[in-house]
Amino acid sequence: MKKFHALDEYTDDDLIIIVYAEKDDWQKDAIVYAKKLLTERGVSEDYSKERIKELKAESEALWQKELEDRKTERYSIIRLVFMALFWPREVFWNRYPKREGYYRKSKQRLIAIGVGLVCSAILVLYSNVTADERHQERIDEINKMAELDSIATSQIDWSGSYVFIDSSYRSSNKIVWNLELKKEHQSHLGTLTFNDGSKIQVISCIGLLKDELIEFYPDTTYLLDSGDEISYYDRLFTLGRDRKEIYTKWGKLNPFISKTRAINQYFGKNPASESL
Repeated sequence: MKKFHALDEYTDDDLIIIVYAEKDDWQKDAIVYAKKLLTERGVSEDYSKERIKELKAESEALWQKELEDRKTERYSIIRLVFMALFWPREVFWNRYPKREGYYRKSKQRLIAIGVGLVCSAILVLYSNVTADERHQERIDEINKMAELDSIATSQIDWSGSYVFIDSSYRSSNKIVWNLELKKEHQSHLGTLTFNDGSKIQVISCIGLLKDELIEFYPDTTYLLDSGDEISYYDRLFTLGRDRKEIYTKWGKLNPFISKTRAINQYFGKNPASESL
């Protein structure tokens, strides 16, 4: 006979359960060995059959008590808050606690999901209701910023006379650029004059503020003596201020600058002037 020494440590009740209640869960040799141990311990077959009935009754009583306990078992507050916050997850997870006897937990689960759903709906509704209000607040803020910017812009005044002397290598004589600039109704209007000593050319231009700069555009189309044509969409040049002086960034209109010269040159405000 094959021996199962681990069964030697089992109680009489454990051996009775193996022989009479759990036959399908054990090997035949193990069942035979369990019967042999019961016989050696003086446990009769009649006693074993009566005892198995008592054990089943006790097991059933324990199971019924477990079911009764499950009916009133509840979730903790923290768990309920978590379920309400993450209610979409709860909809698809642990869906049937009632089938396992957890009646109170089943009700609490449904309530938590309902609370989470209602809170989510309220948040979405509130967001939609206040969207127009937030949008209007943003528009008001932008308008206020634009108004402040307009006030700041209105205080900028580039009025005055500016002189630039072009003494580049392609000019036989020094050409003097004169820019007379005045501010009228928040607009800067300028007259640009070129004088090379023999002839004079005049261009009327408009100054447009851009941040801390002012860009100049002709008020109409002009044909320059050089043969170039400029029109109202051509940026002629840009004036800016640094700590020391007024500088120029050239656009379409510029002096005769050799390739080795810098693109940024300088207008000087009368009476001072800058020379290339």
